[in-house]
Amino acid sequence: MSKQKKVLIVEDDVFWTEKWRKGLNNNKVSIEVADSIEKAESLLKKYRFDAIIMDCSLKNDKEIMTFSLLNKVRSVINYRGPIIASSSSSTYRKEMMKRGCSHETSKSGVILKLAEVLYF
Repeated sequence: MSKQKKVLIVEDDVFWTEKWRKGLNNNKVSIEVADSIEKAESLLKKYRFDAIIMDCSLKNDKEIMTFSLLNKVRSVINYRGPIIASSSSSTYRKEMMKRGCSHETSKSGVILKLAEVLYF
């Protein structure tokens, strides 16, 4: 039996976090949700994640702080696992890919992309 995968979702839109939580609601995926940069940083220090889904901009960001979080995740925290850039904007997704994300998808494609990344 394979171990349960642990996934961090960095997303402030409750609609999407609940949709993804329901879609991933099984015993193979454990989910932690961060709706702010501060909470994401705290969770990253506390747990080891098999994958991260990262919104490209949080509503409370004055600037696109997920860029700085992404840099910190890769360089300071030294996370080497998959990070999925999630946005309705392909421009934001492309920018996140340039800055260190390993995969990209629209918000509606997150569950499928995560399954692909974790299991194939």
